[in-house]
Amino acid sequence: MRYETLTIKNFKRFKDLTVPNLTNINLISGKNKVGKTSLLEAIYVHGGAGTPEIKLWTYPLSDIKPFWVFLFNDYDMRKTIEIHSQKLTVDDVLFIRNVEDEKEEILEELSKYEAFPYRPETSFLLETYQQCSFCPDVQSYYTVLYERGTTSQPRPSQFPVAFLHFRSIEKLSQSYYELYTDDFRNYLQIVNEIRKFDANIYNLKVSDINGMPLLYIEDKEGLTPIYYESYSELELLNICLGMYEARNGVLLIDNEDSLFHHSQLEAFWKLIDNLADMFKVQVFITTQSYELITYASKVFKDSNKLNYYRLDENSVKVFDSSELKLMVELGMEIR
Repeated sequence: MRYETLTIKNFKRFKDLTVPNLTNINLISGKNKVGKTSLLEAIYVHGGAGTPEIKLWTYPLSDIKPFWVFLFNDYDMRKTIEIHSQKLTVDDVLFIRNVEDEKEEILEELSKYEAFPYRPETSFLLETYQQCSFCPDVQSYYTVLYERGTTSQPRPSQFPVAFLHFRSIEKLSQSYYELYTDDFRNYLQIVNEIRKFDANIYNLKVSDINGMPLLYIEDKEGLTPIYYESYSELELLNICLGMYEARNGVLLIDNEDSLFHHSQLEAFWKLIDNLADMFKVQVFITTQSYELITYASKVFKDSNKLNYYRLDENSVKVFDSSELKLMVELGMEIR
């Protein structure tokens, strides 16, 4: 397990939030704008998978400044962001701060490197550094914001941390083709899990037509290119691939309000459970779907693999699977 307790300070909506008792599968809900996505982003940054510029592409490059201010709680860039993971005797704290006093000196030093040309229109310099009980040496990494772009020093990942993201049919086909050719054993394991999820799916087939891979689903009607499959089938393929890519690490699934029919939700949670075990992945899922939460309570009713987290402003309530099952049986509104 990668995370057991997580404390987030001065990051986006969180002034000071501690999320305890993290387990294999962590289901997170709450009202709009309480920070469900921000919680996943904090994990993403802490694990080293991304620099502070995650989601920069969602903001116009002509007006980047508001994004950087938004990273800091209350838009106060004088604060230092802290993302603190605790596991048994191991403390691991990531710090992100806006550099002001030493800014020109650091920029001058960075300008010696080809990736960091000195530019007078520089607006901000963010320093990211990590302190942990198993790595005594502290190394700083810098992200420089220019008027029309950014440059970052890549920070090494401690373990794989992946956001499940939309893939085009072309990218989905390419990824499954590479999995088929490079890791056939795990390809077969994924196909087997897909069969368990949907008995109407017999197999997956990949072909390479003039250098363009294409994925097919085989059922009783024969082979169908995934161009003609429903969004739920594409989501199924994407989740399986995401689990594989995050093996021995963490997978973050945001806003899983489910493309699957309610009759498939029990199979959905069994798929998540099996793949998480198979690839040794710790999973974080945010949702507002009562049906999804209900079926999670059924599948994990006798298991300690899932906890449910009800997120509010700078506070969280934690329920284990047995407590979740009881609340669902009582018809309580828990989202």
